[in-house]
Amino acid sequence: MSEKNEKYNAVILAAGLSERMGTPKFMLNFDDTRTFLDKIIETFLDFGCDQIVVTMNSSGIKFIEEKNISYPEIVKIVLNPNPEFERFYSIKTGLKSLSKQQNTFIQNIDNPFVNKKILRILSKSLVQNNYCVPVHEDKGGHPVLLSKNIVINLITEKSHKINFREFLKSYSNNKVETGDKRIFANINTEEEYKSYFKNPIKELLL
Repeated sequence: MSEKNEKYNAVILAAGLSERMGTPKFMLNFDDTRTFLDKIIETFLDFGCDQIVVTMNSSGIKFIEEKNISYPEIVKIVLNPNPEFERFYSIKTGLKSLSKQQNTFIQNIDNPFVNKKILRILSKSLVQNNYCVPVHEDKGGHPVLLSKNIVINLITEKSHKINFREFLKSYSNNKVETGDKRIFANINTEEEYKSYFKNPIKELLL
């Protein structure tokens, strides 16, 4: 269950073109039974999120449809029509598709190591109007947890070309030590994948 009787959403960013990886990152296998996306969705479901949105480009959505892949009802796949735009646009697209604005986790698809422990410590540390960042040895990682007020302000921001980090500079943050260096993971290439997983990519596609 989520903490402090608060309600939480999650936006999973999977709209990148995966040009350096050469294959959709969201379909890489995390283990023998789950892809990156499966694992991340499962974690947020287990935590107790009300809504989970996954932003994808048109190729990603086509892949999901052709493979007839389905997810629980509270998971919504949303088209990012402009994946060439920066991350802020994808976040904004995901947040706009939520039926209710609440405290929201922002999760990158290229870091599948998010776990319930990290989500709990972030949720316990969130203060109204602030956001929380998981850190290890004073270096920030992912996911980021935005308070409801920041979510609302981000959605109403007219520009979509703002850098996400620059946008957040207007707000206070709580840095939460996790003791987990995997919060830094950013798997964009086959070499980076192999540094965490043993099997070659060609064996990992559905």
